[in-house]
Amino acid sequence: MNETNYFSRSWSLLTRDKGWIKPVLVMTVADLVPIVGSIGNQGYVLEWARLTAWGVDAAPKQKDVNIGDCLMSGLRAFVVALGWGAVFYLVTQLIPLLAFVLPRPLDTIFGLLFSMVTLVVSLFYAATLSVAQIRTSIYENIGAGYRVDRIFEMIKRDFKGFLMLILINLVCGFVVAIIIGLAIGIGFAFFMPFIVMASRESSVSSQEVIRMITAMIIPLSVFLVIFLLVYGFVGNIVKMITTTAAALWMRQFDVPSWGKSSDPLPEPTTGGFSSYASHGGPMPQQSPEPYEQNVQPQAPVQLPESAPQPAPTPAPAPVLDPEPKPDPEPEPEPEPAPEPPQQPEVAPEAEPAPSPDPTDEEVADDGVKDVDALYADLYDVIQRNNHAEDDK
Repeated sequence: MNETNYFSRSWSLLTRDKGWIKPVLVMTVADLVPIVGSIGNQGYVLEWARLTAWGVDAAPKQKDVNIGDCLMSGLRAFVVALGWGAVFYLVTQLIPLLAFVLPRPLDTIFGLLFSMVTLVVSLFYAATLSVAQIRTSIYENIGAGYRVDRIFEMIKRDFKGFLMLILINLVCGFVVAIIIGLAIGIGFAFFMPFIVMASRESSVSSQEVIRMITAMIIPLSVFLVIFLLVYGFVGNIVKMITTTAAALWMRQFDVPSWGKSSDPLPEPTTGGFSSYASHGGPMPQQSPEPYEQNVQPQAPVQLPESAPQPAPTPAPAPVLDPEPKPDPEPEPEPEPAPEPPQQPEVAPEAEPAPSPDPTDEEVADDGVKDVDALYADLYDVIQRNNHAEDDK
């Protein structure tokens, strides 16, 4: 496939997966939400274009879409569009004022020439804005979208390819204009009889006019809703094609090798651009300041299912050591000489002290003491008996 055929390549990526129309329908319904819907849709398209610029050939994601990332990316793109739009408005509105100071014949010629220049500038502006917004999405930084020097460096390197982007915007704009014209023609043909009847106020009473206008409200509302949905559907497809075409054009400038947003573009190599997969995966994420100029490009970390996954880096082969030598057998240590068994020391038994023999005097005294005690007891008994008899 021709590398510069950005339109067919964009269409091929858009319709690559089955059910590709579902995200477009969701975007069409989201456009009905004021402001937030348009910002989210723009961010969704830019997140897909960011993958394309990094070298990933993938269709738009159909599930697991991070709504927060889409809103943030769309909000940054909206701020970038405000700045570029202000410059474009000043250029296209202030220059025609010169016609008022020119003489009569020249002001008409100047007006015609400026109208043609305005058309060319508008096409140039649309393609340049897409490139600026994709840069903002790549760096996740608003300031990167205002690096006019880097944007025009890309245009200078491949002006022919940039003209292809302008041509794609022109063709897509022409298609949208045809669709709008057809819708207006159909609506005018449908409501023309009612308009003619309402205009004949002399022959039609005021009540009939009110009744016809009331009857037109419902079909007119239905027509407007259908028109907005068709216009949004076609407009989203055009937006996705033109934005992805700009991302495919930016891919040739080796986006994975970009440095800071203020750094010049890397020099072209004979091998072409470096793809996302050749870098082995995403670069480390950073948290740049909102308006910091010198930030690094942020690699995409979530790939759609249809995206070719980066080849995993093979682990280094283990270094095999030579065949291990058997450990030498340890020398036997000399056994210590056995110690002689120690006999337990037995303490000599203590001899009982000899008890002293009782002397004869001690024996005699014990005998006397025993006799005296007997006599005393006997005396007591006799005395008790005598007292008992006296009592009787």
